[in-house]
Amino acid sequence: MLPQQSEFFAEVREVDRDNEVNRILWAFKLNPFEKLNLRFDATPEEVRKQYRKLSLLVHPDKCSHPQAASAFDVLGAAQKELNDEAKREVLNAVLDKARGDCGLGEEVRAERRKETKHDAAVALAATLHERGREGVEEDWEKTDAFHERWKLKARDVMAKSEWRKRKLTKRVRVPG
Repeated sequence: MLPQQSEFFAEVREVDRDNEVNRILWAFKLNPFEKLNLRFDATPEEVRKQYRKLSLLVHPDKCSHPQAASAFDVLGAAQKELNDEAKREVLNAVLDKARGDCGLGEEVRAERRKETKHDAAVALAATLHERGREGVEEDWEKTDAFHERWKLKARDVMAKSEWRKRKLTKRVRVPG
């Protein structure tokens, strides 16, 4: 490799590191899956592998970004939260609510049913699928489009939950 090429690739790698630090620091603060850039159905093994990969990328000794240490700490906290069974259980309950597993409000599944109620393409796919409409919806839930909608809904549910928690905490602290 020519010296100019190696310098170029070193700069590209540094830009990738900087971009990853920024992505981590700007990730939705209440969701450790987003901090680690993982799907919500990630296994503990996938969490471990992704943490290792990202931590090597943004490690303060390897990355010159001024906030690399903060990003590295955020990754560590996210991994710790996902490895804690009790916290993971609470997080999964919130994510299930956002997905629509609890039957509460207009979650992603309910919104999808409403949107596609009169969709001819979905109706045709349901007649052709061996499991009917249920099978079509299960297939849709494996797509990136579903996961992106689920992520946005989860942000909303988590933010509302955190707001309620802080409001209750403030009420309890204030003598009345």
